Amino acid sequence: RKQGLEPIVYMNCHILGPSLAGKHEEWGIRNPDGKSYPRFYGTYYGCCLNSGWKEYFFNCVRSLGEFSIAGLFFDGPFYTPCGCPVCRKAFEDKFGKSFDEASDTERKDFAFERVIAFKDELYALVKSVNPEWLMYFNEGLFAGRSGRKNMLRQLASDDIIGTEGGFFFYEPPKECNWWYCSSCAKTAEAVAGGKRTVIFQAGDHKPWGWFMHTPAETKRCYASALFNGAGIWYGIHCNPDNLDTSAGKAAAEMLHFDEEHAELWEKSQSLAETAVLYSFDTAAVYPKEGTTSDLYDDEARKGTFPGNYTKSFQGALALLEHSSRAFDIVTDLNLGNLSRYKQLIVPSLAMADEDVLTALKGYVSQGGILIADGEFGRYDGKGRCRENGNTDFALCFDGTVRNHSTFNYLAVDPELCPVDNAFGYMPAPQWSIGIRNHASLSCLGRCTPPMAGCYQERPGKGEIPFLLRSAIGQGKFYYCAGGFFESYFDFFHLPYRELMKHLVSEDSIALENPVAGVTLSVRRSGQGTWLGLCNYASPIRPIVEAVPVRDLKIRIPEGYSSAAELFSGAELRKDDKGCLILPELKDIACILLK
Repeated sequence: RKQGLEPIVYMNCHILGPSLAGKHEEWGIRNPDGKSYPRFYGTYYGCCLNSGWKEYFFNCVRSLGEFSIAGLFFDGPFYTPCGCPVCRKAFEDKFGKSFDEASDTERKDFAFERVIAFKDELYALVKSVNPEWLMYFNEGLFAGRSGRKNMLRQLASDDIIGTEGGFFFYEPPKECNWWYCSSCAKTAEAVAGGKRTVIFQAGDHKPWGWFMHTPAETKRCYASALFNGAGIWYGIHCNPDNLDTSAGKAAAEMLHFDEEHAELWEKSQSLAETAVLYSFDTAAVYPKEGTTSDLYDDEARKGTFPGNYTKSFQGALALLEHSSRAFDIVTDLNLGNLSRYKQLIVPSLAMADEDVLTALKGYVSQGGILIADGEFGRYDGKGRCRENGNTDFALCFDGTVRNHSTFNYLAVDPELCPVDNAFGYMPAPQWSIGIRNHASLSCLGRCTPPMAGCYQERPGKGEIPFLLRSAIGQGKFYYCAGGFFESYFDFFHLPYRELMKHLVSEDSIALENPVAGVTLSVRRSGQGTWLGLCNYASPIRPIVEAVPVRDLKIRIPEGYSSAAELFSGAELRKDDKGCLILPELKDIACILLK
């Protein structure tokens, strides 16, 4: 506090740490057999929320009332079904059947409700001890565990909205999307409802707590949060001596830059003209990829649906990132402010209640461009199939799912998007679905009939309707009848990127010549309009030193006469076309327009 810092106390509520390890038979989570105790991280026992541990923990919270602190960071708990006698009895009282007779779904639902009840009770306790305390409950926004109604319940007991966006190397670095941290910040902002947002960043290279990230990765992760309006909570899980490493010094450099220009990003608003819709309802039901994390239980999910929601959503983000386009993420929790966007990309929105489809149709009617794919609106938010299809957008699914493997083709109207191929072919997505009675939609692209193998004779003529368009009110609706974004995520097909350029309109502020690997954020605060750029152009990750991008041209509106790059303090000039020239982008840049 002497340094002007407001302390927030970290409290772990998912494991029985070393001092409580001996209490596991009394307080620990038990496996379904009711006898054995799982160890989390291969080290610690989990704490059962229905055991005496809860009152012990609540008393710890009460004991902090005498201290002058700003708030509490609660880490956990696990959404893991517990087979202890108390949980078994509570389950039987709720469902009228024994724990052993229950399905996995019933056990998971019970465990989820147990956590929500714990959070609500804990939030009430915190406010009773000190109404001014902030409460942050560590969550995974992409865990895919909760539909939108349950996600709203989870967020209700948070005064700050955040996630572990900086824990990005649980998976091998070479498989990590460079936009992971920024996408976490964008999603946090989308669901925050005006609350402050934060990214929790580990300085160490998870899961190796005593091994640091590279300085280059540290700076980019920090900057990508700031450039999307989020604060950073930076920490290491090892001896503080590691803050004297090059990575620790890079974090210190960013922290001081953050402090110096805090008014720039705090309370800033995005000026992006493009958005991608993330559906909590779809993520909770549809097949998805799992990611490794501390405690989110984010497992892969399989099912009878043809697509994969994680790949589809990440594919949409990849298309925009590879095009260096500024964009926001919006969610199905709140679709009341869509009119600010020129275009809205809706990857694999399979599960959508009527209010969601009504909002999307209203957006198009008012002049927006909507681009969707997959089983768009085929099911309601609970996964119940609409027998008549998505009537709001004149899509009637005939039940056909075609496997195009990885060697079939798509032919698009050359007047819409010419392809650098003698026959006009581009790769088809791995799967498509049949649409009947689509006379009200113009067909702009068709898949060739699936071939028996990749070395069969020349593919046939495009016959299967895939890319469809319709005019709704003042806007346009484009629909890809299959896994377009999912296929882009798997293969990064260049023609898909080119096709997207022809479907969307130009942004007011954009890179004149986009560079794959350079990200752009455009925001406004009380200090003015500013741009955040990160350079991820490196042949491998983790990045040690990115390839510098020189003479980057940035198209800006005529009202701006000059600009300053805040890291270097340099004034930027315009070329004869009115574009700003950034002489070199080595790591990151923050440009304040004047």
